[in-house]
Amino acid sequence: MDRSELYRFMRQHRYGVVSSIAADGTPQSALVGIATTPELQIVFDTLRTTRKYANLTSNPRCSFVVGWSGEQTVQFEGIAEEPSGDDLLRYQAAYFAVRPA
Repeated sequence: MDRSELYRFMRQHRYGVVSSIAADGTPQSALVGIATTPELQIVFDTLRTTRKYANLTSNPRCSFVVGWSGEQTVQFEGIAEEPSGDDLLRYQAAYFAVRPA
């Protein structure tokens, strides 16, 4: 699947599963609402009181699974970042374009 096909596939999905690691090494996964940028960045939100927030701020390495209909998924591994400033505005725009408040 080339990059444009991958983007089209990911844009069809509004949910994904993010997996992170707790401080004690326990793996944890959570279903989250998502948006995908043309650069294949996955944008999601969470509250600062959640386990995933605590996990990702102490250890930003994570994995993501997007899609499951027809037994087809995309799996990513990467680094989670909490954006700020202009980046935050750009990611908020991408997220709210597909997940209106």
